[in-house]
Amino acid sequence: MFIYKEIRSEYFGVLFLLSILYFLMNKSVFFRNIKQDPAWIALVALSGMSLAAYISYILSGMPEQGEVRIIKYSWFILSVPVYFLFREIKPEMKVVWIGIIIGSFVAGGRALLEEFKLVEELAWDIPEMYGRANGVMHPIRFGDLSLATGFISLAGSLALETGKTLKMLGWFGFVSGLGASFLSGTRGAWIAIPLLLWVVLRPWFSTIDHKEKVRFIIVVIMGSIIVFSLPAFKVGERIRQAQSDIAKFIDGDSRTSIGARLDMIKTSISIFTDNPIFGVGVGKYQQAAVEKYRDWGGQISPEVIRWKNPHNELLLVAATRGLLGVFFYLFLFVTTFIFFKRAAESNNSLARFVASSGLVLVAGFFIFGMSIALFEHRDFLLFFLVYLVLFLSTASMCIRKIERR
Repeated sequence: MFIYKEIRSEYFGVLFLLSILYFLMNKSVFFRNIKQDPAWIALVALSGMSLAAYISYILSGMPEQGEVRIIKYSWFILSVPVYFLFREIKPEMKVVWIGIIIGSFVAGGRALLEEFKLVEELAWDIPEMYGRANGVMHPIRFGDLSLATGFISLAGSLALETGKTLKMLGWFGFVSGLGASFLSGTRGAWIAIPLLLWVVLRPWFSTIDHKEKVRFIIVVIMGSIIVFSLPAFKVGERIRQAQSDIAKFIDGDSRTSIGARLDMIKTSISIFTDNPIFGVGVGKYQQAAVEKYRDWGGQISPEVIRWKNPHNELLLVAATRGLLGVFFYLFLFVTTFIFFKRAAESNNSLARFVASSGLVLVAGFFIFGMSIALFEHRDFLLFFLVYLVLFLSTASMCIRKIERR
């Protein structure tokens, strides 16, 4: 559903309408035991993301550029009823897992077709994007999402009690998603790989003996060397390019991709310090960046004023929503991370799967947000919200069982 871009918003809209319909038909059940629901604090955090955006938007005079964005930020609070829908109907997690594996295969297959020039490449008229796998979206979004689906595929193989064939498909899904991310050239996604490996492998790693641990570590090291060395993946090339960009920035040249991002960080921090409580307002980042560019006499990269965001979700939140927005942004990621860690305490295979998958989603997206404005894009926003409330609803059920015991 996230591969075919025209149905992304419609899918979420249908889920929301179904949740309202279910509520009207089952009012007594819908909010059953809500005070005892262990996920309530995560739902507060989701609502707070929308609230911070509303307050900032209103106080800034409701700028025209903020109209589309405020609608997107509304989806955070609209996902709360969807959580209750999932909690009551209890979607089958094995089916969800298989769907994610299929998504990883689709992403990997599409990336290979692009690599061998068998399909038309969508390069977005940006020179540095040529030669990078992108699916039907921007290469960075494609690389981040395919990495997430790959690791969730692996989480299912390690946690769920299922047949060897499905477990093997999950491992292949992991390789496929990882390969698609490598072919996309998305360096911001690769930074998350060590943490995601720890999140997914830690429960399994503790169950194997020392010899198997040593063999596994050797396989990981050899695999890393191979991926870095193979020209087809361009991993080594992208890392060397990053090193070169940083060196040029230190020498005073910010006319590179990383140089522009570092100037965006500087600009965003300055905008935030000028408007620390509520920010400049949703939709007013670019206007504020242009003013900074003029104040500094154009001594920073012109890329800073080209974009409507600083390519960093936390900095965008700080600049446009101030401390209020930063609080709810961090509150959302911290509370959901703790929640899934708590669910991982269960010995139940289902709990281990949703906990690992939820941690992949939360930890991965937090790191992805360091190099892209996550929730400015429907691909990221809807993927995150739908799977977050889906995993939260099942993890909540598992935690309640632990508490009853």
